Amino acid sequence: MLKVQNADVYTDFNGLGKLKAEAREQDPEALKQVAKQFESLFLNMVLKSMRQAKLDDGAMDNDQSKFYQDMYDQQLAVHLSGESGIGLANMMVKQLSPNQTQSLAQKDIVEYIKNPTQAINPADLSVHDMAKLGLLKRESTELPPVAPMAAPQLEKLMANLPDIPEPEVPGSKKAFVEQLLPLAQKAAQELGVEPKVLIAQAALETGWGRSVIKNRDGSSSYNLFNIKAGSAWDGRQ
Repeated sequence: MLKVQNADVYTDFNGLGKLKAEAREQDPEALKQVAKQFESLFLNMVLKSMRQAKLDDGAMDNDQSKFYQDMYDQQLAVHLSGESGIGLANMMVKQLSPNQTQSLAQKDIVEYIKNPTQAINPADLSVHDMAKLGLLKRESTELPPVAPMAAPQLEKLMANLPDIPEPEVPGSKKAFVEQLLPLAQKAAQELGVEPKVLIAQAALETGWGRSVIKNRDGSSSYNLFNIKAGSAWDGRQ
């Protein structure tokens, strides 16, 4: 049986009139019903947009079928909002409720700015979510200092590293190719590509060796492809 007093049928004007009278008396239930009606209008717009998004009309589509389809969509929107809905009506009730407005008015202005609404209950959050929201103190990500006993081995390792000469800026395109060709041939064998491809890409990115990215101390980074370091890179930049 249809509940006419709640305007559960989109063509029912008696239910809307009763709803208007309840709204004048500031009945809390009227706010819920108005919010549901607003949600049904929103759902009707969504359904209409979905109908219009199809590529072409079907063989049975005509003015009469579209008329009944529109009636069905309007009633479906009212039905969906009358059940659990999509949460829009509940949100409107919370925002427009007189009790909610009074509780916010009693708050100190500083407290209200810091926490205007209690939207999230921390007890319902997992540890991972609380960490993302900054509700938990994050552990330090700093690496521990090198142990004193490892310092001699580190110095010995650094002393045995060969000195890599600073690359000279090629004076011509031919010099650029001759300088990189041996390195490109070795890298091409491991990558399975032609050395010419690597040299061409390096020439394009660095302007034939004239625009190689420098380190902070001014030394060459040997970055012949101008590869940018992303957030996952934790090496030297």
